[in-house]
Amino acid sequence: MTQSCLRVETRRIVGDASALNACTAAALGSGFGQTISSGNVVVTGRDGKGFSRLLKRAMTCGIMENGVEAVSYTHLTLPTNREV
Repeated sequence: MTQSCLRVETRRIVGDASALNACTAAALGSGFGQTISSGNVVVTGRDGKGFSRLLKRAMTCGIMENGVEAVSYTHLTLPTNREV
């Protein structure tokens, strides 16, 4: 994974989907979970694409392994997910 493939923006990670896989998503989730205190809650969501389902599940596992609770809102539009 190189910096040219993925970039972090406010509230999201943007880039070429081929640069992501389940292991990368779990590692991102784990890193994110480490920055948040154990016992806090993170809201996760995705669009309707199958690949998004895989990435959300992997990232959620990475978040939860650090003691952070993950609440899943499956099919919410991005603007709605941001307001939750």
